[in-house]
This record gives sequence, C-alpha cells and structure tokens, in this order.
Amino acid sequence: MKDSFENQANHYKNLIREHPNWKLIDIYSDDVFVDGNPNQNHESFNNLISDCKSGKIDLIITKSISQFCQSLSDSLIVIKELSELPHPVSVIFEIEGICTIGDI
Repeated sequence: MKDSFENQANHYKNLIREHPNWKLIDIYSDDVFVDGNPNQNHESFNNLISDCKSGKIDLIITKSISQFCQSLSDSLIVIKELSELPHPVSVIFEIEGICTIGDI
C-alpha cells in the first residue's frame, strides 16, 4: 500500500513538473482503512477544502472520481462548492478525462 501511495505521489510530482505554471501545494491523502476498519476521519480532505477556500489552491488533480469523495453525489456537491468560490477551483479526474472548469 505504501509503495502504491509513493508511486502515485511521484506520478503527480512529475506531472506538475511538466507544467511550469503549476505549483505543488501539498499531497492530500486520507487512508481509506485504519486498523482494518473504514476510516471516517477525512482530515486531509478537509484540509484540502480549507486550502481551496483560503485561495491557496485553484486546481486539484486526482486519479478518479471514486478516489475524490466517498460517493458520486458527495463529489458533485464538493465540485459545485469549489466552482462557486470567489477564486473557483477546478478538479481534474485523470482516469475519466474530466476537468470541471474549462480546459487546463
């Protein structure tokens, strides 16, 4: 599991290096399971949303919709909230090839 996380983190660091106008703020990741049980503490996701609201972030890149939120309906609510911020935040879902606000 740790290798998988490190591979994904390296993938995104390399992707960001390929776009000189992008800046890595942080890698936000919540463990899906803690001690074999579903993790209900989404501290990292909450920090991500807080950083978006404070204007630190204008673009989120994630592997897929299923890894963004617990459900599609939750994802739609968060995407709407992010798009209505004073400085709207776009989300790129790599697998689905979706960018929520325009082309990047």
